[in-house]
Parts: sequence; C-alpha cells; structure tokens
Amino acid sequence: MESGTIERHPPIPHGHRLAEPTEIATSLLDCLQEEISTYLDRHKRVWMLLSGGLDSRITAGVVKKIQNDLSTDIHAVTWGMENSRDVVYARQIAERFGWEWHHLPMTRKRYGKI
Repeated sequence: MESGTIERHPPIPHGHRLAEPTEIATSLLDCLQEEISTYLDRHKRVWMLLSGGLDSRITAGVVKKIQNDLSTDIHAVTWGMENSRDVVYARQIAERFGWEWHHLPMTRKRYGKI
C-alpha cells in the first residue's frame, strides 16, 4: 500500500502430499518438458540465455532433450568474464549440444572497473 502499511495474507495452500525423491524429480522433469516444448514448438530459432549456472544447465539439458524431436535452432548467449567457471561451463554445454554459442565478454574496456 502507498501508506506504508504491511498487509498480511495467508500462505498459498500447497497441500501436504509426501512423495519419494524419484517421483518428485520425474514430475518436475515432466513439467519442465511440457513448459519448454510449448515454446519451442512455436519457434524455428531460439536465443537462450545460458549463464552456465546450475539452473541454466538444467534448463539446457531439458531443451536439448526436447530439441531432438523438433527442428528448433538454438543459439546460446552468455555474458561474463572469459575464463570464469560459468562462462566455461556455458561454452562447453553449447559445444556439446551442437548449439551456436555467443559470448558477450565482461571487460574493463567495455564496462569500466569490474
């Protein structure tokens, strides 16, 4: 609110279902595949921000799994310092998956002090 008053709301109900880790992982993978495939199905070329961090590595794996059934051209885009861990991982993933990789280097010349 504009008055600065904090409004409290009850938490969103999530239920109390228990499941084995394998079931949870399979369900998550199914949901990710469904979500990503609905996007890839509609596009011939996709530019994917691939940071090289864990979340983008997982997403890249799902995209690659789905891409085998589609004709989508994937371009991976990464920014950061040339030899940083995440940039190296992103390049390796793009090469391994056969994706064109685009690196936007983060340098002092381009951005000033880092």
